Amino acid sequence: MDPDKEKAYLREEASWRRMLLHQPPTSHLALIEQHSSAPCPVVSQIRFYVDNSQFGVGDDFIRLGHLGKGVDTGYLIPGRDTLLFYDQGGRVTDRELKYTKYRAAATSKWLIQCDAVIFCYNSNFCEPRPFQGLGVISYVDDFLEELGRGRQVRGRRRVAVLEEDKDRCSSPDYPGR
Repeated sequence: MDPDKEKAYLREEASWRRMLLHQPPTSHLALIEQHSSAPCPVVSQIRFYVDNSQFGVGDDFIRLGHLGKGVDTGYLIPGRDTLLFYDQGGRVTDRELKYTKYRAAATSKWLIQCDAVIFCYNSNFCEPRPFQGLGVISYVDDFLEELGRGRQVRGRRRVAVLEEDKDRCSSPDYPGR
């Protein structure tokens, strides 16, 4: 990249940082977790209340700058699919192959309802805060904590990503921690 263009792109006040992820914006993220002992991935839809004073706007929508910061800090790794991200658990190509059929559901269903989708191995963000005061346990949790105050959208804490997995993976207390 041309050094002058790179300098303009990396400025804190660059206009791309204020851009909304899509129209209409939702301030929702989908968090798809694959626990090692779980039979299938589960998804949580989280509504965030974001402080956007850094961008000079008064709304609470998630901006491209928030995701850019997550990537810059190493909390998120962008995938091949637009607005799909992974935590730091291994090479992205391996993760994309592992989640192939779940990626299709993420792009066809969850990206319609949410601004972005994050695949991760584990997150405590949707838990009733059992580790409050002890810190967070994953890079994704760090990113979500920095993003702002979030709350679960659905009545159930987690649901199966795919309809075919619904009976095996959807319960209010899944995966039973």
